[in-house]
Formats: sequence, C-alpha cells, structure tokens
Amino acid sequence: MRSHMVAASKERDRHLNNPINLYFLIKRIAADWSTVKSLINATAAEDVIRKANASVLLPGDEDVEGASVALLRLQDTYQLNTTQIGSGLLKTVHKSPEFTAWDCYELGRSAYDKDDHYHSLLWMEEALRRWNKEEDKTIDRLLLLDHLRHSALQQGNPRHSLSLIHEMLAIDPSHGQALTAKVHVESVLAEEQAMNADSNAMPLGPMKNERPAGNDSSERDRYEALCRGEGVMLGFSE
Repeated sequence: MRSHMVAASKERDRHLNNPINLYFLIKRIAADWSTVKSLINATAAEDVIRKANASVLLPGDEDVEGASVALLRLQDTYQLNTTQIGSGLLKTVHKSPEFTAWDCYELGRSAYDKDDHYHSLLWMEEALRRWNKEEDKTIDRLLLLDHLRHSALQQGNPRHSLSLIHEMLAIDPSHGQALTAKVHVESVLAEEQAMNADSNAMPLGPMKNERPAGNDSSERDRYEALCRGEGVMLGFSE
C-alpha cells in the first residue's frame, strides 16, 4: 500500500486513471483519517476534529462504500474477471497493486452486507484463492469461510455450503454459527433429496452464481453493452 501511495503522488493523473487505484486511495485516506480522529479523541481535542472536518473534505466510510459499489458496477458493465481485477490488470490503464485476501474479503463484504450474494460469492471465492497463496495471511480463514458458506447457500449451492461448514468445524468444532448453519443446510439438502434422490450423488463441481435479473435487466443489459461499445440500438423512434 505504501508503494501505491508513492505512485499516486508521483504520477497522479496517470495513476488515478485506474479505478482500482482510486478505490484503494479512498480506502487508505479514510482509514488514516479515522485513525487520526481516534488519536485526537484520546486527547479530548474534539475542537480540533470539528475544525478539520469543516476545513478539509476527507473521505469517510460512506465514500469507501460508494467506491466499492462503483467498482462492482464497473466489473459488471465491462464483464471483468474477478481475478483480473484482483491482479490489478485493467486494459489501457496504469497497473494497480494486487488485492490481498483481506482486500477481496472487504469488497465482498460490502456486497454481502447489502444481501448482494452474487458479488459477495465472486469476491469471497477470490479471497479464499488468494488466502491459499499468501505466506503472510491477511485475514482469519474462519471469518472468510463463514461469509462464503452463507453466500454459497443463498446462490443455490447447499452442498458447497455444507462442505465449507465442515471445514469451519474442522478448524473450530464449537463454532456456534457453523453448528447452527449445519442443521439448516442439512435440512435443505434433505428436502432436495426427497425431490431428487440422485441430487446428492452428483459430483461437486464449480459453484453456480447467476447474476440476479431484476425488473430492469433488459434495459440494464442494453446499457452495459452500449458502454462496452457493442453498438446496441437504443430503440429511439422518430
């Protein structure tokens, strides 16, 4: 992150043409400002904070949330691969730092908190892939698995969810949320098997993760195609 800040100061325009770099910059400034305010509060200097807030507009939690939403929207519009974004590789723009497992988790959690399990699943899976490769772990695996198993279930993957729950219980056999979720998911699977006896015998392939259609999906798809330069006709009449 330090190298990212140095690059931003040296090549501001070129560096911030990459929306991932802009996202990281907003996150970093918001986190640093929150730390500064905590330190000032510890010295009971509230007046300093009030004056600083009045004179300088610095990003806060709402700005970070807005940047997260914008990045996910960009991913959808331009059909960007999660691993591609996480690697900082966007066409025609300055490369950004790679995401850590924690960075991926935070972006996924932003979607998770809004019950957007499509994006949550994308980014929690990417977080897990990066966790497996990290020498210095940036997030607790149990925390990651707990969010991943829930989003997996919400996106119609109960068998995968149960597998993740078993992994959680292997790490912590007394994990309360995992024990509760296990009972629920097993009941879901029992209902599925009652309707299709072979459902649980099928190989456990990749998780399915369909993007919700929504009421305006056709208009959304046309707009996104137009943004990609695919020459979609908007249907204007003379």
